[in-house]
Amino acid sequence: NWLSTLRGNLSSTLNSGGSADPRPANQVAIGDTNLQPLTSIFFPDTRTFNFTAYAVFLILLSLWILAVARSNISLEMHYLALASLSVLSLLPIYHRFYDTRLLLLTVPAVIAVFQKRRALGSLILVLTVLAVVSVQYRVQDFIIQRGEWQTILQHKFLFILLLRQQNIELLILFGLYLVAILGCSKVPQTDLDSLETPSLV
Repeated sequence: NWLSTLRGNLSSTLNSGGSADPRPANQVAIGDTNLQPLTSIFFPDTRTFNFTAYAVFLILLSLWILAVARSNISLEMHYLALASLSVLSLLPIYHRFYDTRLLLLTVPAVIAVFQKRRALGSLILVLTVLAVVSVQYRVQDFIIQRGEWQTILQHKFLFILLLRQQNIELLILFGLYLVAILGCSKVPQTDLDSLETPSLV
């Protein structure tokens, strides 16, 4: 009965009060990078916040597919597609802060963007570093030590701003990569001219 035991153990950890419960009241959820720690702030019901998280993920995945499909094929585009997909893969299911080491795969894309658009590349670099470092851990410790935990818990948007930074940073980071992909998807006119069929006359 190992399968049913495994399901039972997983279910108990994800339920309210469990070690993997993404709801705001669970202080251990500070290390979760997926979407559920965000959606559970607005929807306390497990089924609802999971459905919302998966719906958001599918929308983002659809945008990624559309952006990559209309882009020109190049080494730079491969870097950008892989980088954005690396960020996106952290969002749908249970991931902890140490899983953000996956963002090391984005280094070539950061360099490629920085070489063409320094402002965008710099912003992506800063958000990538912040997403890996996880400042919110230190913020939570500071809030708990000052006895402000319950006060912050009652204000949803303040809670998100202070204690769900990493989750928001990943969403913004994915959006910036989409901007970079769309910016690089424009094929120069000289390249289009070279693809035209030469006239036989």
